[in-house]
Amino acid sequence: MYDAFTAAHGPISLPANQRLLKDDPDLPFMLALERYDDDSKTATKTAIFRDRVIGVVEPPQSADSAKDAMLISLNESGQLNWGRMSHLTGQTEAELQEELAEVLFMNPGRRLGNRRRLPVGQCAAKAEGRRSCRRD
Repeated sequence: MYDAFTAAHGPISLPANQRLLKDDPDLPFMLALERYDDDSKTATKTAIFRDRVIGVVEPPQSADSAKDAMLISLNESGQLNWGRMSHLTGQTEAELQEELAEVLFMNPGRRLGNRRRLPVGQCAAKAEGRRSCRRD
């Protein structure tokens, strides 16, 4: 498609072509397809036409801390995967939970919660399981 367009109309970067495409929200992406030389008024295709430009991301094989393992787990699956976290750190689930005690807590429903998202005031006390949340 790029070759057909440029054969018929010249490089996308030509001012006339840019004017015609100015309202297209993809114009910046189309301009990125070529390197335009103002002096020679020619364009060459960029690497995306011939090379892999997005590398393959290898999953981490280790983590330096329980917090790093937690972030890796959340990034990969959106949840705390204790088996994965243990594999990354070499620690047991209990060791991980102890190390993460400053950022995680066990709420009354026996589920782990994020201390940074803990409600404030009397509702915080409810989240900690100490007393009911009420409005004064």
